[in-house]
Amino acid sequence: MSWRTSARVVLLDESGAVLLFRGSDPALVDAPIWWFTVGGAVEPGETLAQAAAREVAEETGLRVDPGALVGPLWRRQAVFEFDGSVIRSEELFFVHRTTRFEPSLQNHTVLERRTIHGYRWCDETMIRELVAGGETVYPLQLGELLVQANALADAPALRKQLQSIR
Repeated sequence: MSWRTSARVVLLDESGAVLLFRGSDPALVDAPIWWFTVGGAVEPGETLAQAAAREVAEETGLRVDPGALVGPLWRRQAVFEFDGSVIRSEELFFVHRTTRFEPSLQNHTVLERRTIHGYRWCDETMIRELVAGGETVYPLQLGELLVQANALADAPALRKQLQSIR
């Protein structure tokens, strides 16, 4: 089992929708599909905010100043199998508002190219519809947390202590 700390970003557009990637486990045939936020592992020597900004740039092409990210706001712990390994993960979530754009996928790693099968900007209703259709959205509480994420993106001073989520 490997241990990983990840910096994730709830990247919001001007209407309050969040950018989600559609993915699956590349090691499994007929793997279930899930949706997830931008982000990934913190590299040695990086702060959480630096890792979050780097991941946004690598996964979407958008350049973000680490100081412009709000957070971390939420903390999620999970143990899961992925690409033939068991991973114990601590994910710390930031929020950032931008103008809606078409993500550039050209800087994706080989693993990301095998894992990510698309993206979409989703509001709370769309997230509910994905879940009702049998697809999983991570974090599991994202739909209900979007109101809080949008409020904090516009007024970071309202930020409270780190909140544990599922």
